[in-house]
Amino acid sequence: MKVFTADTSQGLNPAVTTLFSYLEKEGPILKSSKEVYIKVNGISFQPHSYTSPEVLKALIEHLKETGAEKVYVMENSTQANVTRLVYAVTGIKKVCDETGAKTIYLDEEKTREFTFKGPSAVDSEGYNLQTFRLPETVTKLMEEKDKITYINLPKLKTHSMTGVTLGIKNQWGFLEHADRGKDH
Repeated sequence: MKVFTADTSQGLNPAVTTLFSYLEKEGPILKSSKEVYIKVNGISFQPHSYTSPEVLKALIEHLKETGAEKVYVMENSTQANVTRLVYAVTGIKKVCDETGAKTIYLDEEKTREFTFKGPSAVDSEGYNLQTFRLPETVTKLMEEKDKITYINLPKLKTHSMTGVTLGIKNQWGFLEHADRGKDH
C-alpha cells in the first residue's frame, strides 16, 4: 500500500492535482467508460462525520478537467439516517449540483445478493455472513470494474465500534443496513 500527502496551504485544487500526479505514475486513473463513482462518507450530518464538501468539489473538478465524462457521488447513510437528507444538510448535494455530478442514494436502490468468497465464520478470522445484499450500483461497479473508475473518499475519523476507521470502513456502507451489524 502506498500513502501520499499533499500540502493544502495553496488550496485544495493544487493539492488534489499533486495527489493525482503521484497516482498517475502507476497508470491512468480514468478507465475506458470515463465514468467515475465516488464513495463519500456521509453516515450522518453530525460535525466531523462526513467527507468535506470542499474536498469533494476539488476532486470532482479535477476529474472533469482530466476527462471524466460522468461523475457520480454515492453513499448509504447509517441506520436512522436518510442519505438524501444527509446530502442536503452537509452540502454534498449542493456540490453535486454545482459541479454536475449525479447523486446516488444507495439506501433507495434495489439490492442484489452477493456471495463473499473470503473466509467464513468457521475460520478464526472469518465473517458471520457469507451472503450480503448490495445496492445495484455497487454490484454494477464490481461487474464492470475494468471499465469504471471507483474512488473511495472517506472522512478519516474515529468510530465507537472500531476506534480509528482510516477510510477502510467506508466500504461497509455498501451493505444493506440489515446485513451490517452481523459482522460490524
